Amino acid sequence: RFDIHSKMHLKRWTIYGTIVVIYFAIPTVSRSIFDAIKCRAFDNDDQGSSVSYLLINMGIQCDRKENGTYGNILVLFWVLFTVWIILTPLIFLSLLTYIHPSVQSKSITSLADSCRFLWQDYDPSMIYWDVIDTWRKIFLTGCIMLVDRQEGSNKMLRLVIAGIVSILYFGILLAFCPYKRQDDYNLAF
Repeated sequence: RFDIHSKMHLKRWTIYGTIVVIYFAIPTVSRSIFDAIKCRAFDNDDQGSSVSYLLINMGIQCDRKENGTYGNILVLFWVLFTVWIILTPLIFLSLLTYIHPSVQSKSITSLADSCRFLWQDYDPSMIYWDVIDTWRKIFLTGCIMLVDRQEGSNKMLRLVIAGIVSILYFGILLAFCPYKRQDDYNLAF
């Protein structure tokens, strides 16, 4: 038999566990979603034209508009993109916005305590920094695949863009100094 205290404790740990699992799964799941549309181009003839095939199934042509299979994969991709890649960080942002007053006033609610790992390492004025870092991770592990989808797996453009994004993030990280402890910067970049 559960008493009120046990139910509240279970609820807090359930919320905490759910947030932690989703948080750590974001980069991996994002990459998998983008891998589903990753194509590779092959030279088709001597005139320089090429044909792209889906890397996970080389029997599916990526650049063929009448290909229903690839069209279905794209529809599923955009649904998962919206739900996982856009809505999940927005849910974290909403959650941080909701708990922000209790964190600022230092009267931590059970919900704020359940998602403490999202904000405890940052200065109080930088409570949303983890959302920025999540977007960076999603971009570098997934969204970069949208750059030059036909030829991208063979070219350096993605690497150059990822390098520029990383350098910009490093500069922003140094400019805003969101962490409470200095040694956190050793792992941040």
